[in-house]
Amino acid sequence: MKLHYAVMAPNPDRVRFFLQEKGVWDQIPKTELNIIKQDHRQPAYLAISPLGQLPALEVGEQVLHALDEVLALAGERLFQHHRIGQRKVRRAQRLDQGAGGKAQLL
Repeated sequence: MKLHYAVMAPNPDRVRFFLQEKGVWDQIPKTELNIIKQDHRQPAYLAISPLGQLPALEVGEQVLHALDEVLALAGERLFQHHRIGQRKVRRAQRLDQGAGGKAQLL
């Protein structure tokens, strides 16, 4: 699993704050993009996220963009609980299983 995020953007900040409050922010592989410099519009990032959306969570071959799915999967994988809702957690788990069980944050 790898997180792509930007500071000073609402949805990426929510993911960052969630993981910081849980005390695992420094343990997660991540890439910070500068949206002012249009890093999210560069070809290297567009290969990961064709629309340049942030945050993006790479899970094996798939990429999650929806904020609730990113938070649900991170919460489930890190803490074995969630606050997002069962449907989103089940969908995120299916995506994780589709990655061959290689999607591990820690």
